[in-house]
Amino acid sequence: MRSIIPTILLMLAAPAHAQQASYTYFGTPGTVGCGPFSSQVTHSAATLPRIGTTFVANVPSSTGMCSYLCNLRLFATGFSNSSFAGVSLPSAALGGCGMLQVSLDYIELMPMTGTSSSSVLAIPNNPNLIGLSFYQQSISLTYILGYLNAVAWGVAGHGTIGN
Repeated sequence: MRSIIPTILLMLAAPAHAQQASYTYFGTPGTVGCGPFSSQVTHSAATLPRIGTTFVANVPSSTGMCSYLCNLRLFATGFSNSSFAGVSLPSAALGGCGMLQVSLDYIELMPMTGTSSSSVLAIPNNPNLIGLSFYQQSISLTYILGYLNAVAWGVAGHGTIGN
């Protein structure tokens, strides 16, 4: 069963002017391992965010050395790319490779099986949501012998809900 938290957060957002749906990428992706055995942390939009539809973002499974070492992939959705919990974004304050570029308003655990996992966001058919911006970023955590070894922050995405 999918969580309804992202949908509730969208319903509470302030209305904005009408515009076309869009999804663009920004920032530089971190690499898992930050060395010669690194793989980039990415995601891609499979659909555009439109009212009354389901927005889907795909997070690929890890490749290379990361497919053996990365234990956990997270996917963050937030409503700001300028600050989170008093920290200006983008920020390296949380450590790792790359930078946190979005507020961590909602975090999903992405399974590491198959070729990719999908983050699904049901967007209500509410005209007040048109023009609302949201931001997304994938995060990879590597554990070795039970200890957190590395954090890699992926390239960020900026979605604007349209009609």
